[in-house]
Amino acid sequence: GIYADLGSKSGQFSYQAGMRVEYSDVESGLEVRGETKTRQYVNFFPSAFIGYDFQNQSGVQLSYSRRIERPAFLDLTPFFTLRDRRNIWRGNPNIRPEFTHAIELGYLKYWNRWTLSAIAYFRKTDDVIKRIQRVDPQFPETTITQAENLSIKRNYGIEFTYSLTLSKW
Repeated sequence: GIYADLGSKSGQFSYQAGMRVEYSDVESGLEVRGETKTRQYVNFFPSAFIGYDFQNQSGVQLSYSRRIERPAFLDLTPFFTLRDRRNIWRGNPNIRPEFTHAIELGYLKYWNRWTLSAIAYFRKTDDVIKRIQRVDPQFPETTITQAENLSIKRNYGIEFTYSLTLSKW
Protein backbone atom coordinates (compact mmCIF):
# COMPACT_ATOMS: atom_id res chain seq x y z
CA GLY A 1 0.00 0.00 0.00
CA ILE A 2 0.91 3.62 -0.38
CA TYR A 3 -0.54 6.72 1.26
CA ALA A 4 -0.46 10.42 0.39
CA ASP A 5 -1.77 13.19 2.59
CA LEU A 6 -2.10 16.95 2.19
CA GLY A 7 -3.30 19.40 4.80
CA SER A 8 -3.09 23.01 5.85
CA LYS A 9 -4.57 25.65 8.12
CA SER A 10 -5.48 29.20 7.14
CA GLY A 11 -6.84 31.38 9.89
CA GLN A 12 -9.59 29.48 11.59
CA PHE A 13 -10.12 26.99 8.74
CA SER A 14 -8.20 23.75 8.38
CA TYR A 15 -8.35 20.93 5.88
CA GLN A 16 -6.74 17.61 5.20
CA ALA A 17 -7.19 15.21 2.30
CA GLY A 18 -5.58 11.86 1.76
CA MET A 19 -5.61 8.79 -0.42
CA ARG A 20 -4.45 5.28 0.43
CA VAL A 21 -4.06 2.76 -2.38
CA GLU A 22 -3.65 -0.93 -1.56
CA TYR A 23 -2.89 -3.94 -3.69
CA SER A 24 -4.02 -7.25 -2.18
CA ASP A 25 -3.01 -10.74 -3.28
CA VAL A 26 -4.92 -13.38 -1.32
CA GLU A 27 -4.45 -17.12 -1.85
CA SER A 28 -6.13 -19.88 0.10
CA GLY A 29 -6.08 -23.57 -0.63
CA LEU A 30 -5.86 -27.16 0.39
CA GLU A 31 -2.52 -28.57 -0.87
CA VAL A 32 -3.53 -32.21 -0.41
CA ARG A 33 -6.32 -31.81 -2.97
CA GLY A 34 -4.49 -29.28 -5.17
CA GLU A 35 -7.28 -26.74 -4.72
CA THR A 36 -6.40 -23.06 -4.50
CA LYS A 37 -8.41 -19.87 -4.65
CA THR A 38 -6.57 -16.70 -5.67
CA ARG A 39 -7.95 -13.19 -5.51
CA GLN A 40 -6.07 -10.03 -6.46
CA TYR A 41 -7.50 -6.54 -6.19
CA VAL A 42 -6.61 -2.86 -5.90
CA ASN A 43 -8.59 -0.59 -3.58
CA PHE A 44 -8.67 3.17 -3.08
CA PHE A 45 -9.37 4.71 0.33
CA PRO A 46 -9.94 8.48 0.22
CA SER A 47 -10.27 10.63 3.32
CA ALA A 48 -11.13 14.30 3.79
CA PHE A 49 -11.43 16.57 6.83
CA ILE A 50 -12.60 20.18 7.03
CA GLY A 51 -12.46 22.06 10.31
CA TYR A 52 -13.26 25.46 11.73
CA ASP A 53 -11.97 26.80 15.06
CA PHE A 54 -14.18 29.31 16.86
CA GLN A 55 -12.73 32.10 19.01
CA ASN A 56 -14.08 30.57 22.26
CA GLN A 57 -11.85 27.46 22.35
CA SER A 58 -14.25 25.31 20.39
CA GLY A 59 -14.51 24.00 16.87
CA VAL A 60 -16.36 21.86 14.37
CA GLN A 61 -15.09 19.25 11.94
CA LEU A 62 -16.68 17.41 9.02
CA SER A 63 -14.97 14.25 7.79
CA TYR A 64 -15.33 11.45 5.26
CA SER A 65 -13.32 8.23 4.97
CA ARG A 66 -13.55 4.87 3.25
CA ARG A 67 -12.44 1.86 5.31
CA ILE A 68 -11.86 -1.86 4.84
CA GLU A 69 -12.37 -4.87 7.10
CA ARG A 70 -10.71 -7.98 5.71
CA PRO A 71 -11.93 -11.53 6.38
CA ALA A 72 -10.15 -13.40 9.15
CA PHE A 73 -7.85 -16.31 8.28
CA LEU A 74 -10.40 -18.90 9.46
CA ASP A 75 -13.07 -17.27 7.30
CA LEU A 76 -11.00 -18.04 4.18
CA THR A 77 -9.93 -21.63 4.91
CA PRO A 78 -11.41 -24.10 2.41
CA PHE A 79 -12.00 -26.90 4.94
CA PHE A 80 -14.24 -27.50 7.92
CA THR A 81 -13.58 -27.92 11.61
CA LEU A 82 -15.63 -30.06 14.00
CA ARG A 83 -16.28 -28.04 17.13
CA ASP A 84 -18.25 -30.92 18.61
CA ARG A 85 -20.45 -33.65 17.14
CA ARG A 86 -23.30 -31.21 16.42
CA ASN A 87 -21.45 -28.03 15.36
CA ILE A 88 -19.26 -27.60 12.29
CA TRP A 89 -17.29 -24.53 11.25
CA ARG A 90 -16.68 -24.27 7.50
CA GLY A 91 -14.45 -21.71 5.82
CA ASN A 92 -15.47 -19.75 2.74
CA PRO A 93 -12.66 -18.98 0.29
CA ASN A 94 -15.09 -16.79 -1.71
CA ILE A 95 -15.64 -14.30 1.13
CA ARG A 96 -14.91 -10.68 0.19
CA PRO A 97 -13.73 -7.84 2.42
CA GLU A 98 -16.30 -5.37 3.67
CA PHE A 99 -16.03 -1.68 2.80
CA THR A 100 -17.40 1.22 4.85
CA HIS A 101 -18.11 4.82 3.89
CA ALA A 102 -18.02 6.93 7.07
CA ILE A 103 -19.20 10.53 7.47
CA GLU A 104 -18.84 12.40 10.78
CA LEU A 105 -19.74 15.87 11.97
CA GLY A 106 -18.20 16.79 15.30
CA TYR A 107 -18.13 19.64 17.80
CA LEU A 108 -15.35 20.05 20.37
CA LYS A 109 -15.26 22.48 23.31
CA TYR A 110 -12.25 23.06 25.62
CA TRP A 111 -12.29 24.48 29.14
CA ASN A 112 -9.38 24.77 31.60
CA ARG A 113 -9.43 21.17 32.81
CA TRP A 114 -12.07 19.42 30.76
CA THR A 115 -13.17 18.78 27.20
CA LEU A 116 -16.54 17.94 25.71
CA SER A 117 -17.09 16.49 22.24
CA ALA A 118 -20.26 15.58 20.37
CA ILE A 119 -20.08 13.63 17.13
CA ALA A 120 -22.92 12.71 14.78
CA TYR A 121 -22.02 9.90 12.38
CA PHE A 122 -23.35 7.85 9.48
CA ARG A 123 -21.66 4.68 8.21
CA LYS A 124 -22.69 2.52 5.27
CA THR A 125 -20.97 -0.87 4.95
CA ASP A 126 -21.13 -3.03 1.80
CA ASP A 127 -20.50 -6.81 1.67
CA VAL A 128 -20.96 -7.14 5.44
CA ILE A 129 -19.21 -10.27 6.79
CA LYS A 130 -21.40 -12.30 9.14
CA ARG A 131 -21.12 -15.83 10.49
CA ILE A 132 -24.33 -17.57 9.44
CA GLN A 133 -25.49 -20.72 11.20
CA ARG A 134 -27.68 -23.20 9.29
CA VAL A 135 -29.04 -26.67 9.94
CA ASP A 136 -27.35 -29.30 7.74
CA PRO A 137 -30.07 -30.67 5.40
CA GLN A 138 -28.45 -34.15 5.38
CA PHE A 139 -28.01 -34.30 9.16
CA PRO A 140 -30.72 -32.17 10.84
CA GLU A 141 -29.14 -32.54 14.29
CA THR A 142 -26.00 -30.73 13.04
CA THR A 143 -25.46 -27.02 12.43
CA ILE A 144 -22.91 -25.54 10.03
CA THR A 145 -21.47 -22.08 10.67
CA GLN A 146 -19.85 -20.22 7.77
CA ALA A 147 -18.82 -16.62 7.12
CA GLU A 148 -20.78 -15.02 4.29
CA ASN A 149 -21.14 -11.61 2.70
CA LEU A 150 -24.49 -9.95 3.27
CA SER A 151 -25.75 -6.90 1.44
CA ILE A 152 -25.37 -3.66 3.42
CA LYS A 153 -25.42 -2.28 6.95
CA ARG A 154 -26.19 1.29 7.93
CA ASN A 155 -25.22 2.76 11.30
CA TYR A 156 -25.93 6.23 12.55
CA GLY A 157 -25.85 7.89 15.90
CA ILE A 158 -24.49 10.54 18.20
CA GLU A 159 -21.57 10.10 20.59
CA PHE A 160 -20.74 12.36 23.53
CA THR A 161 -17.36 12.27 25.25
CA TYR A 162 -16.35 14.15 28.36
CA SER A 163 -12.78 14.18 29.67
CA LEU A 164 -11.38 15.77 32.79
CA THR A 165 -7.72 16.37 33.62
CA LEU A 166 -7.31 15.63 37.33
CA SER A 167 -3.65 16.59 37.58
CA LYS A 168 -0.93 18.09 35.38
CA TRP A 169 1.31 15.04 35.76
